[in-house]
Amino acid sequence: AVAQWGDNRAGAVPLVLRGLRGLVMVLAPLFCGLALLATLAVKLLLGPSWAATGPILALLAPAGFFLCLYSFVGAVLMGLGRSAQQLRLILLSGIGIGAGILIGAHYGAEGVAAGMSIGAALVAPAYLRVLSTQLAIATSRIAAEAALPVLATAGMVLAVAALGRQIAAWDGWVQLAALILCGALSFVLLLAATSWRRLA
Repeated sequence: AVAQWGDNRAGAVPLVLRGLRGLVMVLAPLFCGLALLATLAVKLLLGPSWAATGPILALLAPAGFFLCLYSFVGAVLMGLGRSAQQLRLILLSGIGIGAGILIGAHYGAEGVAAGMSIGAALVAPAYLRVLSTQLAIATSRIAAEAALPVLATAGMVLAVAALGRQIAAWDGWVQLAALILCGALSFVLLLAATSWRRLA
């Protein structure tokens, strides 16, 4: 869809910004929810013998979020015919993630997972800068598209964390269902309250 605009970058901007907003709207609560509920979900779905992988999965969640966003940016750059910039970003993200893994390896499996997420997060400004340059728009405009879903996700995190403390003694499956429902409702309500027209 981006490629159809050819050299008309201004025409591609609304499409890219809508796509980015929609992606963040889906991925931010999904991966934050995974990070919050990984330990409980792994224990329930895979059994106590897998419990140690819950914290690792939670630490990997940010990496998953950023890698999905980077795939989107890469698709936009390819559509714009900017494969050279895409290759540079792939190499940069590979170096960042690889360095994070190597450093984290000194701290065990959880260190590796944390290092991967930190390495992925550190290259986000480079992706943002390249995307803004290629679309000829300010980085603040791109960041503004993601701001409201991110704020709604932050509110969701607070709601789920608060409820989790209150229902810690409940049955595990009931806890999981209640926390998922709480997260979904709080996110949708907060997003609707702050940006109903954009959500629609």
